[in-house]
Amino acid sequence: MRARIGRLRGFRLLLAACAPLAWLACGLEGIEIPDLDGPAGLGFNLRVSATPDIVLADGNSTSLVQGRLIGPDGSGVAGRQIAFSISNAEGQTADIGTLTGPSSIGTAVIAITNGQGIAQATYTAPPRMDANANREILITGRTVGDDANGQFSSFAVIGLRMPDPRLFPPNPDNDPPVCTFAIEAPNGFNVNQTIIFDSTSSDIDGEIIRYEWDFGNGTGGTSPDVATVYRTAGTYTVGHQVTDNNGAQSSCFAVLLIQ
Repeated sequence: MRARIGRLRGFRLLLAACAPLAWLACGLEGIEIPDLDGPAGLGFNLRVSATPDIVLADGNSTSLVQGRLIGPDGSGVAGRQIAFSISNAEGQTADIGTLTGPSSIGTAVIAITNGQGIAQATYTAPPRMDANANREILITGRTVGDDANGQFSSFAVIGLRMPDPRLFPPNPDNDPPVCTFAIEAPNGFNVNQTIIFDSTSSDIDGEIIRYEWDFGNGTGGTSPDVATVYRTAGTYTVGHQVTDNNGAQSSCFAVLLIQ
């Protein structure tokens, strides 16, 4: 019995001696714990925002883009470079509007975080260049360092919306657009048949930025080429209106007899 107690005491002494050495002694396998390196959930965090986050695609509207770099203690990190860039909704770099800031590298704008950890740039929406300006873009912010793989990023979404023609100031030297369209009815002007309308409108001194259709049957469209189906026989007036980049408008019409 005394021998057993002596062995137990010896075992306790062995454990007590091993405790300060953790896994480096006592025959236990070593467990390697790497040093903290780079961003982590408990480390740095970058938040990117855009105000406002919906702008008109009129070539003038702007949004203030801010990237706030937050440290492990929850406060802003000053003196760090943030690179801002534009991409489409799929995350591919795209030339949709412009970014301006203190400096630039290629297509990216570089800004340095202030005492609150905030770096900022200005986004300017593009002019209306197509038939439908309603789209989403991404403004990505990324910390700048000596190894891109060790940096971290975040992004904000900005919605581009179709400009209202009334926002354009009148231009006394502007020539209004010419409104015309073609009609394609492969199976005749009959009920339940698809009829196609193609805008052939033009603008001699600018570009057409808005297309509007009223088919007279309660439906319409906002693209240059559209289609509709008439479900009831009768006479319908189709109206088409186009707007140029100076806000001038022109309209044209056609009367259809649907049988």
